[in-house]
Amino acid sequence: MIATPAGFLLEDSVFNESWFQVLAAIVAFNTLVYVGLSLSKLVPLPSQIHPSRVREWLALANRSPDPRSAVDEIMTTEPNSEADPYQRLRGEIARRDIPQAFSLLGGFIILMGVVELIAFGTQYALSVLIQFSAGVLMLFMSQILGRRDFQARTVTWSWVIASAILVGIAIADAGIVGAPLSLAYSLIIMVAFAPIAVAWRPALVGAAVMFLSSIIGSLTVPGQDDWRTITAAFVALVVGLILLHLRLSALDEISDAEARTRAVAATDSLTGLLTPNGLLSLMPTLGAIAEREDDHVCVMVFQIEDVAAAVHEYGIRYGKDLVVATAAAVQEHSRTGDLVAHWDRDRFVVAGLGSQPNADSVADRVQQGINDSAVSLGKWLPHVTVGTAAADPRVSTFDGLLEQAQQQMTTAAISDRPNREKAAGP
Repeated sequence: MIATPAGFLLEDSVFNESWFQVLAAIVAFNTLVYVGLSLSKLVPLPSQIHPSRVREWLALANRSPDPRSAVDEIMTTEPNSEADPYQRLRGEIARRDIPQAFSLLGGFIILMGVVELIAFGTQYALSVLIQFSAGVLMLFMSQILGRRDFQARTVTWSWVIASAILVGIAIADAGIVGAPLSLAYSLIIMVAFAPIAVAWRPALVGAAVMFLSSIIGSLTVPGQDDWRTITAAFVALVVGLILLHLRLSALDEISDAEARTRAVAATDSLTGLLTPNGLLSLMPTLGAIAEREDDHVCVMVFQIEDVAAAVHEYGIRYGKDLVVATAAAVQEHSRTGDLVAHWDRDRFVVAGLGSQPNADSVADRVQQGINDSAVSLGKWLPHVTVGTAAADPRVSTFDGLLEQAQQQMTTAAISDRPNREKAAGP
């Protein structure tokens, strides 16, 4: 009778080799990770409710939405609490890093469970089962938080709560089950969780809960070295908070640099007014304010006529002085809260709230302001033409208003050209 080998492809002795056990652990870890990721894809996520459904439900309840509300808009960004550049950057970092941290932590927990299973066998089977469960849960959380645009506060608190629960489980595991590595895991989490949270309040609350867990675990579990465990937990949490402080300081410096860069990009270096990009970036906010206040958006276009001829006659320096004087006059005679931009070489655009003003009246005031600046000094009499337009932001756009104002300005310039030529003389 022929004996059947224990292994189908390999000899029985190979299975007892240490290198094969390490290879098997790596394969098992990869298998668990891919199984967890595959299952997480099957988790049903709630779909966003369309505003039309909300209106239907309000109609069924005999209620109508406030016409000034934003019920027609679907919120896809953070609320105004993150308008501060520091909070906005921290929120972006948290939404980017925390799902990755969940994934890495889940994989690390599963890997350590495999290593512990190989090193100690079934002696700590309950501990390994807990680690596997926690690791798979971390992988699920990474997929859920990474696939949806959650608010930064939600993501941060999810990370802090999960970290505090893991620390509590690790401390209980070290004391009750007697797993030797669980306490070390808890200390690693205490050091790492705060810098990843990128927020002081959640980090402090989580640190307090973790420290309380270490105290309770040391005092209630017999055989624990109380003061050593408590001291190690305290030191780990302090180190984590120091790392949080260093990271927030670095992020604040980045926010300052970014704010300065945006200010330079949105400000015209010659006149100090907004650039076209700066004005366009503020128009959605202006339109939203006008809609909530049930007001119109007004756009005015100012143009210095024949500035090229003045530059040709008196030089580039005089042309710059003329542009600066006109910019000052336009800004001085604009309404409070208006957005004033240097649109191109000889043109300015003003946007604000309110009805359409009289173009001739605005032109006269700005023209008088330019004359009072004495920029001409007897060389050349500057002349400004103005076009205006205004409409409800719900039925019109900034581009449409700008086009209407430019058409009116062009018509005014053509009709006024004979008068300017007559005033200039032969």
